[in-house]
Order: sequence, then structure tokens, then C-alpha cells
Amino acid sequence: RRCSVRLCSEIWLNLTGRKYCNITQSRRIICTTCRIREKRDRKSAIGGVFVEFFVLFQEASGIGWITLNRPKALNALNASMVEVIEKQLAIWKENPAISLVCIEGAGDKGLCAGGDMRSFYDEKDGDIDQHALDFFATEYRMNHALDTFPKPILVYMDGIVMGGGIGISVYAQNRIVTERTRMAMPEMNIGYFPDVGASYFLNKSPGQMGKYMALSAKTFTGSDAIYLGLADVYMQSEKWQELKEGLQSRNWEPLSTGETTACLSSLIASFAQATPPPSHVAQVQEKVDRYFSKDSICEIFDSLNNGAKEGDQWAEETYALLKGK
Repeated sequence: RRCSVRLCSEIWLNLTGRKYCNITQSRRIICTTCRIREKRDRKSAIGGVFVEFFVLFQEASGIGWITLNRPKALNALNASMVEVIEKQLAIWKENPAISLVCIEGAGDKGLCAGGDMRSFYDEKDGDIDQHALDFFATEYRMNHALDTFPKPILVYMDGIVMGGGIGISVYAQNRIVTERTRMAMPEMNIGYFPDVGASYFLNKSPGQMGKYMALSAKTFTGSDAIYLGLADVYMQSEKWQELKEGLQSRNWEPLSTGETTACLSSLIASFAQATPPPSHVAQVQEKVDRYFSKDSICEIFDSLNNGAKEGDQWAEETYALLKGK
């Protein structure tokens, strides 16, 4: 079945019988992805069909805005979301009216908690292997599109930023963290491996810190992220709305890439905290380098175990943590 419904006098929705569909809007929000489901317990805006917009795209004053819009799921990424983000980046890449891209998460919990692992459980009775292949292939193409995007990208990394959420943010040129930022590559906790390019960007961290973060799946703060090379700017979260207003008050469209980069850096700097709080992970750098400077996991385990036997409490705790994975 197919029908068209006019909503709020400007949004045109094409509703199909499929679980997911793409939506086009004529004015400011130009594309979304959504889940459509029947609501029988209460009246909805579209005659019994409830529509959740999982990604919002907006063009304004030369800025392309991407809002991850699944706050109840901590903005976790599903296959439909990563697909439309990749496609929209390709459109904005060629659009001279777009000078920069800004990415944020809806709600007050965070940018993105990573990939939607629940979707794999939901496919357990179907072709789960194909579902996994499709999801990860599309997600990695999206990561590549972010990394190779020729225009400046700003990402607001407030709250939870984990796994695929780091994949959304780490390739940007303007990565803003706050006092609320909590980050991790937690894949080891579910028997997977740190993906979304982690073997590339974690290897840029100081010393052996990349190995430590990958194997331990430890949660770290915004100031830690700057120390690890995964973020650029520390800002109090209360300033984000004011920074957004500053972004929206300017016309970025006529600026060259170089001019946009310079102007954006200057604007962000005016809201940034000059000196971030001390990094917690920096304080254990020496221990991380001592125990993780090995060529295999077995050697790292032996090194930590030997340190524990010599009375190093940190080595003992880290050894127990890794053994529990």
C-alpha cells in the first residue's frame, strides 16, 4: 500500500508497508529515516500510524545539521540510520551551498551509545548473518564518508559516546567534549572487537594507551578524550546552546573551505575552556606503557600477572578486569 499524507502544512510523508522508509520534506528538514508502527492505544498525528524520526537532516545558512534522534535508545545506530547518513553526506559533499556539517544527539543522555545490538537479537530467527554483514558494511562506509568528507565537520560529544558513537565523531575536525562526556570502546564486553576504525585511531593515542583502551573497554572522560587524541575542545555543556546560536546567526554559504575552517575555529575557541580538567588516564600512562608494550595478549596477561605478584595493585586490578572479558 502507498499513500501520501500532508503533515503540519509542509511535511510530505510516503508511507509504505515496509518497516523502515525514507522521508523527504520540502523545506528545512530535508530527509529523515523513520520507524513506522501501528498505535492502537492512543490517537496519533497520522490516523493511527505513529512515526518516529530516527535521523533528522536540516540545511540552514550553509550548515548541514545531522541530529541522531533515538533518545530512548541513547541514539543507538541501526542499519537504516547509517545508510541515510552516508547518502546525505554524499549529497552535501557535492552541494556548494553547504560549507560545514554539524552533528549532535537528541535528548540529554548523549550523542550515541553505538550500534543497535538489539537489532541483531530481533533478527535471531531470520538471516542474522546477512543482517550483520549489511549493517557493518554500511556503517563502515559511513565512517569512511565522514573521514574523507572535504568540508569541516563539528560534532558535539556531550554525554554518552561509545563504540559506533566514537565512529560518528572521531573523524571530524572539530570534536567538542564536555564535563558530561563518557566515552568507551566497549566491544570487548560482548565478545566483539573495537571496530569503526579503532585500530587506526587508537594507535594514535600516547604510548600503549590504544591497546589498553581496546582491551579494557574502560570508560573515560572528555578530558581523557583530548589526551587520547579523540577530541579537540573542552567546553561546559551549558554553553552548547549559545554556540549553536552563534553558528546559526552566520551565513556560512559563501565562505571557502579555508575561510569556514578559520571562522569555525575562532567561534568554537570563544566558548571553549582554555585548560581542560586533568586527565585520569594520563596518570596511569607509565603503568600502561610498562605492562602493555608486548606483542600478544598472552604476553600482556603474563606481564600484568607478574606485576600483581610483585604487589602492584593497578596491575592486579587490570589483570582481573581483562580475565573477566
